[in-house]
Amino acid sequence: MRISTKIVTGYAVLIGIMAALVVYQAVSARRMQSVVANLSSADFRAGRVLLGLMSDRDLIEEYARKAFALKDADYAGRVETSIRSFERQLSALQDTHSVDAEAGQVVALWREIERDLRAYLRRPPDDWPAALPGTIEAGLAQLGARLQKLHQATLAAIDSEVELSRRTGLHAELVSLATATLALVLSLVISFLIVRSITRPLRKANSSAASRPPPRTSSLRSPGTSTP
Repeated sequence: MRISTKIVTGYAVLIGIMAALVVYQAVSARRMQSVVANLSSADFRAGRVLLGLMSDRDLIEEYARKAFALKDADYAGRVETSIRSFERQLSALQDTHSVDAEAGQVVALWREIERDLRAYLRRPPDDWPAALPGTIEAGLAQLGARLQKLHQATLAAIDSEVELSRRTGLHAELVSLATATLALVLSLVISFLIVRSITRPLRKANSSAASRPPPRTSSLRSPGTSTP
C-alpha cells in the first residue's frame, strides 16, 4: 500500500471516530434529557401528593378524636374539610401513572373509612361515641401504613432514576475519554507516516548521491604533442 493511501485511510478512520463520538454524545444527551424529564414528572408529583395525603390523614384522625371526645360540631366541620382535601389529593394520586396499582388499594380502603366516619358524623353530636370507633381507628392506621409504604416506593423509584442518570453520565465520560485517546494515538501515527514519507525519499536521495563515484576528468592534449 502506498504511503499516500495509508495517510488518506488514516485520516478517514480518524474522521469516522470523531463522527461516531459526536453521534454518541448526541444520543447520550437525549437519554439524559429523558431521565431528567422522568424525574421532574411522575415520581416527584406522586411524592408531593403522598406527603399531602399523609398530612390530611393525620388531621382527619386528630379532628375526629376531638370531635367524638368533646362532641364538638366545630371539630366535625374540620374533619369534613380535611376529608375534602384528602379526596382532592387522592384524585391527583390516581392521575400519576407510576402508582396506579397501589393507588387503587388506597382508594378502596379510604372508601370504607369515609363511609363509616360519615355515618357517625351524620348523627346528632349527643349520639356520637366518646372515643374514635375501633374500626375507623384501625382503618386509619392501615391507611397510614399503606401511604407510608407507597411513599417509600416512590422515593426508591426516584433514587433509581438518579442512579441511572449517574451511570449514563459516567459511561458517556469514559467513552469520550477512550475515543479521544484513540484519536490522539491515531493522529500521532498519521503524523509519523507523513514525516516518514517526506524524510525517506530525501534520505535515499542523499545516500545515492554519496555512493555515486565522482565523474572522470580527461586531460586535454595538443594534437602535435607526443608522449615521451
